[in-house]
Amino acid sequence: MITDNLKNSDVNVRGVNFKLMTYTRSLELCSRMNYETENLDFIDMIKPGEIMYDLGACEGRFSIYAALKGCG
Repeated sequence: MITDNLKNSDVNVRGVNFKLMTYTRSLELCSRMNYETENLDFIDMIKPGEIMYDLGACEGRFSIYAALKGCG
């Protein structure tokens, strides 16, 4: 059962702290967000309160990062 393997990873991305569920090795590696840095650069340009749509959300790590930075 998948709930038996639930694991959370504490993540710090550019000074933003949050937790991501990382129950597979692949998700654990992705949680570090040390690739696709152009996405982080783009999100960092969005002003707090502006709206961002993440149409390719996958597990949503970039959406979470954006929300924690104040994007709506």
